[in-house]
Amino acid sequence: MPDTLASQVAAGEVVERPASVVRELLDNALDAGATSIEVQIGKGGAGLIRVTDNGAGMTRDDAVMCIERHATSKIKTAEDLVTVSTLGFRGEALPSVASVSRFKLRTCEHGALNGTCVEVDGGRLVEVRDDGCAPGTSVEVRSLFVNVPARRKFLKTENTEFGHIDQQVRLHAIAHPKVAFRLVRDGRVSLDLPATGDQWERVRGLVGDEIAGGLFEMEPFENAGIKVTGVMSRPGVSRPNRRMQWVFLNGRPVENSVLFRAIKEAYRGLVERDGHPLAFLFLELPAGSFDINVHPAKKEVRFQKTGAVERAVYDALVASLENPSGAESGADAIEVAPSKAPAPAKKPASPAVRLTPAPPSAEAPKTARPAPARPAFKLSTESIKPRVTQPEMQPVVDDVVAAANELRNKKTTPVAQAAAGPEEGADDDLDSNAGIPDDFVFLSVLADGYVLYETDEGLALLHVRAARERIVYEQLADEQPEGADESASQRLLLPVTLETEQEEYETIVEVLDELCAVGFEIEEFGARTFKVSSLPAGVKQVNAADVIRQVFATVGDVRRGAVGAPSDGERRKLQVGVARVLAREFELGGGASVDTALDAAGAAQLAERLFGCRMPYCCPQGRPTLVHIGFAELARRFGR
Repeated sequence: MPDTLASQVAAGEVVERPASVVRELLDNALDAGATSIEVQIGKGGAGLIRVTDNGAGMTRDDAVMCIERHATSKIKTAEDLVTVSTLGFRGEALPSVASVSRFKLRTCEHGALNGTCVEVDGGRLVEVRDDGCAPGTSVEVRSLFVNVPARRKFLKTENTEFGHIDQQVRLHAIAHPKVAFRLVRDGRVSLDLPATGDQWERVRGLVGDEIAGGLFEMEPFENAGIKVTGVMSRPGVSRPNRRMQWVFLNGRPVENSVLFRAIKEAYRGLVERDGHPLAFLFLELPAGSFDINVHPAKKEVRFQKTGAVERAVYDALVASLENPSGAESGADAIEVAPSKAPAPAKKPASPAVRLTPAPPSAEAPKTARPAPARPAFKLSTESIKPRVTQPEMQPVVDDVVAAANELRNKKTTPVAQAAAGPEEGADDDLDSNAGIPDDFVFLSVLADGYVLYETDEGLALLHVRAARERIVYEQLADEQPEGADESASQRLLLPVTLETEQEEYETIVEVLDELCAVGFEIEEFGARTFKVSSLPAGVKQVNAADVIRQVFATVGDVRRGAVGAPSDGERRKLQVGVARVLAREFELGGGASVDTALDAAGAAQLAERLFGCRMPYCCPQGRPTLVHIGFAELARRFGR
């Protein structure tokens, strides 16, 4: 196989997209001892990538040799694979990049009279000459995949590719706070971070003051040669996704499911069930105790003693959560009391923490809400109302069609379509329901979001959140008749500004019209920042920032990997997803939201509005809102 073809094959693993090139060049710059790095991007990286550093530079011979495969590898023996300490070590990045682009390398050692320029076109050496460049190294990559058109056509939009590049620069910037980083996109500065010796200041500079308000610097932890430091979120603060969980091993961003599991277990009970805490963890392990040569991108890692690493991360987080730095000061202080928390899988129990009842921080993007108090079970001479548990309900959950037919009291609405799954344009073909069936009698509000009713045929359980999702979804749909420009909105007393990551920012920009159509008023407000002036009518304004964050996360989930304007299917998913988010904070009368404890009047009103929907027996995603348990089934359960 010719060397050029071999390099192109290797490039298929090393160079997935422009961000892969940036990652490799940043690794090389940091290995060269650079204290200042500038990354210039044109056309999302497909047109231009230029990384300039003030590192050690190279001699003429080294500059020519570095474009040969494995010539610069740090690996001499098999033992070197587990003891390597540099970010780059295979010696295949530069030749792989040069084989699929128009490549130019300019480098000069400090104190040298002149430097060297090496030009390569699609793997073919074009020229080597003296150059009057500044000390350090500059690598320029133009027309990426110029000779591999099949790879080039799979690149995403410029915004998407730049978002991945921005992520790589931020990861390296967090891992190396003593290095100044500058990111320029199409001639405009996108990121400018001065050098600092403080991890906390670097994290704050990257995430912004709003998010940093819910973070604190953890106490340094060391056990069995494993050191853990970093920045983490306070109890009760979380995000809808895991994008703010980054782990660095000896200065290298890495991924390992064990590490993320340790974070999840440490915060168990301290954030909402569907929330993800924020964590920027820096691990230091002795060379030889881990293997980084697992993935071509060097982002996965394996540990010799996985259990010890998991335990160290878990214990470090728990120790810091017991006494968050600065938590005692300020009006938003959160009291934390020791308790028992589930330890990571197959590990002995360890003391952890739990939140005591306290008002959530006003700055927290998302706060854990305590479960409503469960009423005590009472025996009465008049009646006995045993509690129906989830396992007892399970055998009849799937039979939603039959349950719906009983509850409808022999009405002819085609509920089979409701049980089959999410409706696809079927709403307009259904008649409105006449209201609550006559035999529906309210009994009690149960904990965990259920309402119990009695019917002529047995008992009915209503899922409160699913019911509200259905009501909100149809309300949003009804407020947008064909030809209407936008839904009803309510202006915020003070507009909310939200900083986002680059990838999230580009995603939101593409669907601003769709969000405005459901009642939001959102506009761009500076670099990666949005200003929100209005919410859909009916949404409580108290948690406006939290609601918007969840909507943005929903948009990201729906649009992940999408290119261009949203399709009809994506608009449908966005509508359903936004409705689900708004259901949490929607006021459905009497100021009740999904997390507000219902009384008898509220339960009656909720049922009335649910049965007023065109499709009351399932939520927008096809799960049941009502489950019926007949008296015959109850008798069978009791062996009668």
